[in-house]
Amino acid sequence: MVTASGTGLYQSKVGKATTFVIETMSKNSEDFDVLVSGPGGSAIPVKCYQQKDGNLLAEFQATSAGEHNVEIFYLGNQIAGSPFRCQVYDASKVKLGELPGQPFQINDRVSFKVDRSLAGIAELSVNVQSPLGKQLPLEVKALEGGKGEVIHLTPATAGKYKINIHFGEDEVPGSPLIFMVEESGGARAYGSGLSRGEVGKAALFKIDAHGLTGSPHVQVDGPDSVAVSDIVEKNSVYTVTFVPMEVGVFDVTVTWNGREIPGSPWHPNVVDSSKIRVIGGWESLSDESGRLEFTQDDEKRITFDTSQAGPGKLRAELTGPTGSVIEIAPTLAPAGKRVHLVVRPVEDGEHELEVFWADVSLGKRAAIVHSAAAHTKVILRGHGLATAKCNHRAEFSIDGSGVGQGAPEVSLVGPKRDVRVTLENLGGNKWRASYVPTVPGSYLLSVLWNGRQVKGCPLKISVVPSTDAAKVLVTGLRGAPFGREVSCGIDTRRAGPGELEAGCSGPLKTAFCELYDHQDGTFTLNIQPAEPGRHSLWVKYSGEEVPGSPFPFTVSAAPDASKVRVADGGMS
Repeated sequence: MVTASGTGLYQSKVGKATTFVIETMSKNSEDFDVLVSGPGGSAIPVKCYQQKDGNLLAEFQATSAGEHNVEIFYLGNQIAGSPFRCQVYDASKVKLGELPGQPFQINDRVSFKVDRSLAGIAELSVNVQSPLGKQLPLEVKALEGGKGEVIHLTPATAGKYKINIHFGEDEVPGSPLIFMVEESGGARAYGSGLSRGEVGKAALFKIDAHGLTGSPHVQVDGPDSVAVSDIVEKNSVYTVTFVPMEVGVFDVTVTWNGREIPGSPWHPNVVDSSKIRVIGGWESLSDESGRLEFTQDDEKRITFDTSQAGPGKLRAELTGPTGSVIEIAPTLAPAGKRVHLVVRPVEDGEHELEVFWADVSLGKRAAIVHSAAAHTKVILRGHGLATAKCNHRAEFSIDGSGVGQGAPEVSLVGPKRDVRVTLENLGGNKWRASYVPTVPGSYLLSVLWNGRQVKGCPLKISVVPSTDAAKVLVTGLRGAPFGREVSCGIDTRRAGPGELEAGCSGPLKTAFCELYDHQDGTFTLNIQPAEPGRHSLWVKYSGEEVPGSPFPFTVSAAPDASKVRVADGGMS
């Protein structure tokens, strides 16, 4: 029975290729087809590779989180277990809530939320490291709807704590969370100015000194400058402001009566969002009215130069007409100082794109998302989209059932000549395309729908020389007594390049076969029968039976010495 196995049938992550194996049971690989579809029904490209053992290795790469359908067909019928449900996750879609009320004191209850409603399904791992290097016990409660958790913990020691959060194999954005726990009764500093700031803008934090005598001293040092701080006291709470004038990691040192308070020094990241530059300018991505232009379900990449902006991370939010928000995670360009945002809207209409650097908004931009064009919804399927053999008919299907009226146009351009592609209308806006190449090489296949290129095209098709199994010769096969090896020769020199397969079975058992390659197109096949009786040898070349296969031969029983008789005069 044909089966499939591997993690790619059950779990994967966005942007990473995943695989599974189809155990073909020596059946022709061209009789198999694999379809993978995402949460919205969009087709995911699949690559299949023939393995040395005859099985197929299938590979695909998901682009969005959620449940994916994996369908495996043999001769048009789904195999056992198909369709499989593959859960795809995206750790970049996990959102961490803030830790309110920092810094904390010993035995304070510390809580934060983990929202994974847009991240798919995977294992969530949270661990907290205390200042003593030990793991802190956690209390986890599920959010309503089961799409996230609230994490509670109670620190018992003063010092720095680190919370590491992983989703599946990956660390989530914002991890690790770091917070300070102080002894009760001392001065406490808190506020955004201890963690981040912007060039030319006032950064602020506060010092709580209730019940204490004395006064604070604040020192703010930048990479190449000193920022002057202003301190205003009201009701034993000191408000500190400073204006950084350069990007980089600053040092904020706070002392009370000459001694550093818990948590000091802090190291806020200071950025300059005005230094973020879109490669090519926003206007290159906008329409005449200045709105960013996108197409539904189509990806558009926006590249930013962040080299002068200071330490931080880029992210974005795309808000749709219904109020839905898509979190957009960045990818780092090979150059290191350029960052890509890949935007893929899921609904049409008016949108708003907001980009952040180090959680500082760069402003909002209006965007318009057009309905997905018909040509982007056409689905192509079949082995003829990837490989073909010379002088053999190759086929693939064109499914335009979900796009309304239209018709395909197909061209196949080769290294020496173009190949004619025949289209057969199957009804319901579905078509069968077939072609017969005669020259090996790499070809480009273009499929147009209503004059526009179908998504994924042009496709590269590899055409290999054809093989002729009818020209394979099998010689020297004869029966033998049980216990002796049976051998024969196989000559493929006139048959062209291809894969040779052989197998032998007896009345009840399979015989062991060993194929020796002489490296000149000829082979020797050695067979070790496991039982006497009539045997059958099958030989295939590139998946086709050679002339005469299966070949019968008989393995006779070993002679019984007890039944040997010697007549008079037979011995001297």
